[in-house]
Amino acid sequence: MEAGTAGWALVVTILRLLHIVAGVIWVGAGITVSMYLEPALTRSGVDSGKVMRALYTKTSFDKLMPIVSITTTVAGLALYYMVSNGFTDVNYMKSGQGIVLSIGALAGLAAFGHGFSTLGKYSRQYATVIAEAGDNPSDVQLTSLSEIEAKLMRHGKMSMWMSVVAVVFMAGARHVGPLFGS
Repeated sequence: MEAGTAGWALVVTILRLLHIVAGVIWVGAGITVSMYLEPALTRSGVDSGKVMRALYTKTSFDKLMPIVSITTTVAGLALYYMVSNGFTDVNYMKSGQGIVLSIGALAGLAAFGHGFSTLGKYSRQYATVIAEAGDNPSDVQLTSLSEIEAKLMRHGKMSMWMSVVAVVFMAGARHVGPLFGS
């Protein structure tokens, strides 16, 4: 399929839709949990652990996040590959738009890597302890869950900020060219 054909336009459109919709879900969920849910639970005095355990056991949150992050990243890399002519268009890569898009892509890759390595590890630990604990966790299990929850919240905020930087730079890249004369 060659650039400029109707088939090419369809592929680009589908990739952009996948990248944007999955990205909105990924970043939106990160912002919602980090900026609203976690602070509300902490300040309300309710047993936040019960809510977090319900999030992991009564919803598909822990399955959704990897799916949308992978979809966003793969579609984004494919689009970046296309716009940079297979990562070989030096003029584009050196342009204001190319530089800003590259910063966004690097921030997105950092959020993806951090999410899969660190958040993934703690999510798996959390799910294991929940499965072992059942409906009546022991004091030792509650302590373990609480420690893991704190790590999930701290690292969730880190990933959330990386993804916000990615969105800002990627969305802004198309407007940078004229500012730098590219």
